[in-house]
Amino acid sequence: MKWKRCKKLAPAVAALVFLASMAVLTQLKPQAVEVTPSLPEDTAATEGVDYKTVNLRAVVDVNHIVWLDETLFSVIGSGSNDGVSYLWIYLGSQKTGQAQLCDTLTLQEDESLNSALSLADGRLALCTNQRLVFFDVTGDGLRRQTTLSLLPILGDECSKIALHPSGERVAFISSQGLEVMDLTTRQCTLLAQPDEDAFLLDFCWMEDDFIAYRTIAQDGTTLCVLRPDGTEAWRGAAGLLAAAGSGHAAMESGDNASVVQIVDLASGAQSAFSLAGQNLSALSLRGGLLAAVTLADDATSYICSWDLQSGVFATHYAVTAEEGSLGDSFTLSQNGWAAVPLLSSSSNTRILLVNCSTGRGPEKEPAQP
Repeated sequence: MKWKRCKKLAPAVAALVFLASMAVLTQLKPQAVEVTPSLPEDTAATEGVDYKTVNLRAVVDVNHIVWLDETLFSVIGSGSNDGVSYLWIYLGSQKTGQAQLCDTLTLQEDESLNSALSLADGRLALCTNQRLVFFDVTGDGLRRQTTLSLLPILGDECSKIALHPSGERVAFISSQGLEVMDLTTRQCTLLAQPDEDAFLLDFCWMEDDFIAYRTIAQDGTTLCVLRPDGTEAWRGAAGLLAAAGSGHAAMESGDNASVVQIVDLASGAQSAFSLAGQNLSALSLRGGLLAAVTLADDATSYICSWDLQSGVFATHYAVTAEEGSLGDSFTLSQNGWAAVPLLSSSSNTRILLVNCSTGRGPEKEPAQP
């Protein structure tokens, strides 16, 4: 799971976050290893093997990309016509490099998409602030299965709603704080309540029933990770980009958008790497692989990765300003393929698929008992 850079912070709040976070790098200082995202010509990726571009055949604002398994993924795009908002749901394949439009969902008044995920049983679930919509993956694509209205259950004052991968629980931000509801019993549990001077920014479900959330206050942004029993596993300062999963948390340094801090949630061990002359645009973490989209001064974007086991850094793909730009809906599959929107003003929206598992270091020998 990952979070995008928050683009809607008021300038004054953003300034406070920046100034108050100046101490983050000093506090976490396991000397950052400096790396340089660059793609030498003799090691350029090979189309069809290391990357593919999937044409959606339309101009779509991509909200979410969800990997349904190691090869199938769904793209959820949005748009409006005559004041009515819609969601377009695609099914794409990493194997074929193609995608098809499977369904169109009309959004009700004041309805917005909160999250999308692949459930443990293989279904796709879309979670808006008003309902849950489930899709079966079939040989022909995606078929809408059931819809569950959330308004009678949660009311209309909840925000940032996200379904658990089991499909049995839903987490949301209420006036009380971060809560979880069992959809069968309708019983709610309050997991976190921010301090009076802070508010909940966002949250995400992690592997093994962990849940991570961020709060923002005058002294900066804080990332917190909770165990399944609700106890706190880790808490620390974070920047505006963060990713959580695979027993780790990764975050942009609060005072330097070129530095990534990594925390092992089991041991508390911390490490860091800094990007030479580039800033972070997006982070995604899965299966021990941390992937990032970075942006250089000349507006060239890079897709690179950091292997959490071996510590090996690799650059996999570069997109120049003339070729387009990369969107921030960025996600990793379980086997290390990254999916990110490739945007261009002169063509349809495409999804760039890049194999980030290449260039990873050797597996470490297991520790002896």
